[in-house]
Amino acid sequence: MHKKKEGENWSPAIPVPDFKTSALGMGAFLGISCNLRYQLLGGADRWMTERLTSLASSVTATALGRVVNNQIGEPTRLFALGLPMHATLAQTAGAAAIPQLTKKKVVKRRRKVVKKRV
Repeated sequence: MHKKKEGENWSPAIPVPDFKTSALGMGAFLGISCNLRYQLLGGADRWMTERLTSLASSVTATALGRVVNNQIGEPTRLFALGLPMHATLAQTAGAAAIPQLTKKKVVKRRRKVVKKRV
């Protein structure tokens, strides 16, 4: 679609891996990395709810674990798919190049009403 829109000289901002690399990489990522991290999070969540004294501390620790899980998972996914580690940065930088719509500033003028004396 972009090639039609941008012309024949268009090329993607990041190299696109072939189908085989994408399929095998995503399968390995989901089967090994995601499943392992999911099981570890589930076990840690269960352990924390049983051992910690308050629910607030358990929920906070679980939330921190999930944030760390996300920070580990995204670079792992990019590596498994054969994409450069800065691929998500390239997407956000490309989004910045899209022109933003601006609202036209409308100035309301008030007429002065002159009262006539009778």
